[in-house]
Amino acid sequence: MTAPRLAWALWALTVIGLAVALALPSAEADEDIWSLVASFVFALSFATVGALVASRRRENPIGWIMCAAGLSYAIGGASISYVESTLAGGDDDLLETVADWVSGWVWMLGIGPAATFLLLLFPSGRLPSPRWRPVARAAAGA
Repeated sequence: MTAPRLAWALWALTVIGLAVALALPSAEADEDIWSLVASFVFALSFATVGALVASRRRENPIGWIMCAAGLSYAIGGASISYVESTLAGGDDDLLETVADWVSGWVWMLGIGPAATFLLLLFPSGRLPSPRWRPVARAAAGA
């Protein structure tokens, strides 16, 4: 698969994840609508800009980091929506447990690299100087 196709496939997966998150009925639909809107705007904008950058500059990691951030937020939104939609049922099945577990940590895959490496690698996709390597390693380790 070529880089542009992969980038746009990641974008499509993000859109599908967001659509699933919207389609599932939520037990708490009216409580936190602005948080939901903010998450969708974040995920869709990061995925779109990431797909545009990655499809044109495949060697630049900024596009791929942004694609991953959008996709992780879409996965997190879909898993949270699934857990909330099954709360009324009372059954604690394996899929609900896995979705709850995924929703607890997957957001960190989106915000962690976006908050650190986008700032470190912007705009060229490279560190500003070799002196920044310890900072990048510490961020990767964290």
